[in-house]
Amino acid sequence: MSESVVEHSMEAEHGIQFSLFGALRDAIDSSQSAEEVSRLFDHFIDYTNVHFLSESLMMRLYNFPEYVMHESEHDHFMDKINTLRRKFRDENSLNVKEDIDELIQWLTDHVDGLDRSLHSFLREKRG
Repeated sequence: MSESVVEHSMEAEHGIQFSLFGALRDAIDSSQSAEEVSRLFDHFIDYTNVHFLSESLMMRLYNFPEYVMHESEHDHFMDKINTLRRKFRDENSLNVKEDIDELIQWLTDHVDGLDRSLHSFLREKRG
């Protein structure tokens, strides 16, 4: 698989993550039903798990030196989003907007930082 295909695929996955996160944020903003918000939480979490697994496999395949740190960041994010989903379900509350905004910012920073580092590494590795 060429580097441009890998990088394009990862960027496309990031775009889908941001779209799903945006849909979740919009559902909360517009006070959609708890069922709809829960469905969107689940969809975002499922997709993000698959995306993080894809990145993890790529990092292991190419012996990415920052693998442990990168995986730790993924785990931290998933802990936070799962905690937020539980908070939403337990309290049946749409009062999670600030938390969602923080996680969107985290994801933006992650993509712009660690994922860019991974892309650069893969380009160099494939030379």
